[in-house]
Amino acid sequence: MAELTLRPLDRSTVADLVCCPGGLEVQGSPFREEIARTTAWRHAMIDAGLHGLVAYEGAQPRGFVECMPAETAPMPVLAPGAGVLMCYHWVPDEPRKHEHLDRERELVCALIEELGERYTGLAALGWDHPVHFPATLLEELGFEPVETQAHLSLMWHPLGQTAPNPSFAPETFTPRVASPGTLAVDLAWSDRCPYSIHKGLSARDEIRALGTRYPGRIDLRTYPINTRQETLACCLHPWDWLWLYLNGEEAPIFEMKGEAVGPLIEQRLRDLGDR
Repeated sequence: MAELTLRPLDRSTVADLVCCPGGLEVQGSPFREEIARTTAWRHAMIDAGLHGLVAYEGAQPRGFVECMPAETAPMPVLAPGAGVLMCYHWVPDEPRKHEHLDRERELVCALIEELGERYTGLAALGWDHPVHFPATLLEELGFEPVETQAHLSLMWHPLGQTAPNPSFAPETFTPRVASPGTLAVDLAWSDRCPYSIHKGLSARDEIRALGTRYPGRIDLRTYPINTRQETLACCLHPWDWLWLYLNGEEAPIFEMKGEAVGPLIEQRLRDLGDR
């Protein structure tokens, strides 16, 4: 693999991130134009302490790693004095190749070295998944799981200072159940990720269109998960930055393809029957 060049993640390099408009992650993909929100979100987060590294192969931006102080990070983690690993990603040459894991390991390692003792430690969310933010990758870099909920583990890497282990923030959000014959729809997404923006806005528009066909039967509420305050107010486990609940029951929105939300909601309305 070619040698990496790393530059600080700041206002001058935000536009080079692979998941922002024009980046390798989104090139050629049918994302909505609103994915420009990813850039605006990071500018706002930089004001709140976001920092990290952008990785280049030659002149081509290929990856990044980002971190925030726990006190301002929009993650459901309680870790005073610590940093929170927000996201890290490398775009491989071929989508199905797992070379990104080696590069992502390098990026997280470089971030840890750069942090020194800036924080008491670094908290992160590790997934029980072989290629998507795997907990095993973090364990190889010295992180240890301190709490696990479903497919997510809260990982902890002390940085030379004495500090208590971090913890998950408590659940604060209770999905709604509507009156008989009506479907309560709770939909949330985050502007941090183009996939979340695209799926969240597409689902919202599908549901709004259905509302004109089924007047008075769909009670839709949407929730942003962009700031720490919003994250803690909408905290659910296992946590994710995109979720959909229908009368209190979770729907697998992130796994749905195309316009799948509409038919699902129509089926739920049929199940409910007439009011």
